[in-house]
Amino acid sequence: MRSPHKRHKTGAVIFYGMGGKSTIYSSGTAHPHDGGRRSYSVHAETHAVSRLPPNHGGAVCLVVTLNKTGNYSTCSRPCENCANLLARHVWGTMYCEMTNTGTWVVRREPAENLLNGFLQKTKVNNE
Repeated sequence: MRSPHKRHKTGAVIFYGMGGKSTIYSSGTAHPHDGGRRSYSVHAETHAVSRLPPNHGGAVCLVVTLNKTGNYSTCSRPCENCANLLARHVWGTMYCEMTNTGTWVVRREPAENLLNGFLQKTKVNNE
């Protein structure tokens, strides 16, 4: 599955387990709306949640965004609406973001943590 967006290509995979024993429950990509809605696109997280089967306890959502220049990973922290949606449907969320020192980190958070202080950026202690 590939996102058709030209600027940012975002995908989300909802799965359970790690390594060779993981089960993928659903996946989704950011794509344009097919209806007359006010927003420009369906976010990948929303697309993946809409395709979830009924029994998906303990699942984690991995969100990855690639930029248009060279398909490099860029910040993929879910927006506030997607964070609210994920908090209701999955146990945790994995995404990458830039720290205050300019380095990249992969975060794995319980979904509700995205809602507490949502706009605070990841900081690295230099002590």
